[in-house]
Amino acid sequence: MAKKISSSVGRKQGHNARNLPDDVKTVQQLLQAAAKNLGNSDYDPGDDDGKIATPPKFSETVAAINAFQKRFMRSPDGQVDPDRTTLKKLNEAAGSAPASSGAATKTPVAVPSKAPAPAALGKLSLNSFLGKSMAEICPSGYADTSNNHCAHFVGHALDITVGLTCHGMTSGKKRKGEAASLRVQEIFAACPSVAEYDDTMVGKRGLMFVSAPSNFVTTGGKTTIRNVPKKHIGIFLNGTVWHYSNSRNKVVTQTPAQFIKHYSGQTNALWLGTLPPGAISNFSA
Repeated sequence: MAKKISSSVGRKQGHNARNLPDDVKTVQQLLQAAAKNLGNSDYDPGDDDGKIATPPKFSETVAAINAFQKRFMRSPDGQVDPDRTTLKKLNEAAGSAPASSGAATKTPVAVPSKAPAPAALGKLSLNSFLGKSMAEICPSGYADTSNNHCAHFVGHALDITVGLTCHGMTSGKKRKGEAASLRVQEIFAACPSVAEYDDTMVGKRGLMFVSAPSNFVTTGGKTTIRNVPKKHIGIFLNGTVWHYSNSRNKVVTQTPAQFIKHYSGQTNALWLGTLPPGAISNFSA
């Protein structure tokens, strides 16, 4: 049975919706189900706590609404209204209502019989991933080209499994030890230390993050990265960044000077994080 809301949820054109807790929770639950059924973690709002973050423009729920709306709207507005298209599409995607004849379908992807073993023997070579698509990297089959795979690549390459993983987004057979993190902000939070990058760090290794400067928020000595669409991650080693290019659907390398230009039309900042506990640290180019 299709779920309903009594008033609008989200944030549209700079104006906050009513965001009543019960309505927010309903939308969050629909988004979570849609994320699972459609295999796209960008639709997952995180908690279903009935709350919209303050300020709402940085809300994971609003970001998830925008991401979901991109499936069928040229200009997503970040708001779910009662008895309107977004709510209808959410119910269809969540399985709460029959899909319309024009509903989008997932294209199946080939699942590699064996993932490129990160460090089965000796030292991991980051260059072994160059040119590979996610279909060649993820044995769970979470490789749809409409998804963002930058954190996913880092997770598989360095065996990072914090937060939501590709295992949690696939319904097929799950093989032990082959899950990988999917969210940039969750990997960032797992780094023991982070600092804004400068040229004195060129000889270091770790995880490099790029986003607008205002998206790196330091409060009480702790820095987090906001869950906004324009954030990206790569593996940094001696002046080179290995990262997954979503536009080219493969792993590529860049210098920090190139990586900082990842999002054109805005000023960006680079931050470098130390490797999360348990991540593979024995790697080379």
